[in-house]
Amino acid sequence: MFKQKKNDIDIVFNNKVQLSDNKILTQAAPEWFKHMPHNSQPGINQRFLNGKTAKTCPGVWDYFNNTYMLRWWTDISITVDGQNIEINPEEGEHTFVKVNAFGPDKYGDYVPDMKHKTLLKLHAPFAMVSKQHSRLLCEDSYYAYNKDYRIVPGIIDPYYSNQIIVMLELYNNNIQITKGDPAMLFVPLDNQKINNRLVTNNDLEHIQGIQSYFKTKFSGGYKDARNSNIMWYNPIYGFAHIIIFSCFSYWKLW
Repeated sequence: MFKQKKNDIDIVFNNKVQLSDNKILTQAAPEWFKHMPHNSQPGINQRFLNGKTAKTCPGVWDYFNNTYMLRWWTDISITVDGQNIEINPEEGEHTFVKVNAFGPDKYGDYVPDMKHKTLLKLHAPFAMVSKQHSRLLCEDSYYAYNKDYRIVPGIIDPYYSNQIIVMLELYNNNIQITKGDPAMLFVPLDNQKINNRLVTNNDLEHIQGIQSYFKTKFSGGYKDARNSNIMWYNPIYGFAHIIIFSCFSYWKLW
């Protein structure tokens, strides 16, 4: 049975969806940074850099030491032809729980100088869980230097929603993504540790099904579940809200 430490956030997956080293999540430092020397080569910028590279910068080190990189769990091919989007592989237990595409009216019409106005929303086939309220910033990995797409940033609380969603803003019409490449950066805003957890199929199905159902099943459920904490301060309204919310969710489940 899956057990979790109180203060941690866990990325949980089964043996059907994993990288070869069992790590969906890694530290954020890229390979090029790991191999960078501490001292730069003599040149025109020497007097500005004082002979040191970014590897000696404490701000960059702290950034990498306090962030986590979600890596792509499958190879992906994306082709955009006007209003048509083709993605391979398609939805499945090894690839994506669900795929959504959004046109310009949802986002791009309001963004200045946007080359491509297509957003692709990919629901990962694994989950994240937390036993306490946790603010997790999901954002693009600046140091990965990806020219094909960028990640649309947002903040999620895994106490209320265990879905992992990667939202892509597409820059090119033909994109090839390789398994193991950087996908999205996680920044725990409340200093939690994030772990990789390999669990059984039953545990993953339970986490994805029951927890997600009661917290985010119907439209607006995530926002409603978060706001319900404010209602605890009003005993009458808060108690009534708990009863109605629980009864409705239980009835829908069956």
